[in-house]
Amino acid sequence: MVSMNQGIKEARESGSRFIHLMEIGALAAYNWISGPAMTEQERTQHRLAETEPIRRFTQHPL
Repeated sequence: MVSMNQGIKEARESGSRFIHLMEIGALAAYNWISGPAMTEQERTQHRLAETEPIRRFTQHPL
């Protein structure tokens, strides 16, 4: 009975380790796809740079 309980405990631990490794892999893939982390200022500058052609095109001279 002791060996069966020990086996169940080891199976649970290895299962949780497997899930943890899967989480690490998924997070690494997400970080790789999403690119480097940006500060709020960098994010704002990036948005402004993306919308600059639209802003230049829609400006009307007074």
